[in-house]
Amino acid sequence: MLTPCEDCGHELWSEVREVGAFRLVVHFDDDKRSGTYAEHAPSCPGCGARLDRGLTMPDPLSHPPGHG
Repeated sequence: MLTPCEDCGHELWSEVREVGAFRLVVHFDDDKRSGTYAEHAPSCPGCGARLDRGLTMPDPLSHPPGHG
């Protein structure tokens, strides 16, 4: 999904990735004029703001064991 940087508006693409039982939101540079276009961006290429905030646990009530 297209997600502009909250601090400077730089164009970013965000995806939710799953690593085992964890979910991670990762960001990619979506500004075609940028030198890092389409590369993973743990921080904003425009202003340096931290983007990848780490892993989150899934809600255990949303997928009870065995009902997945």
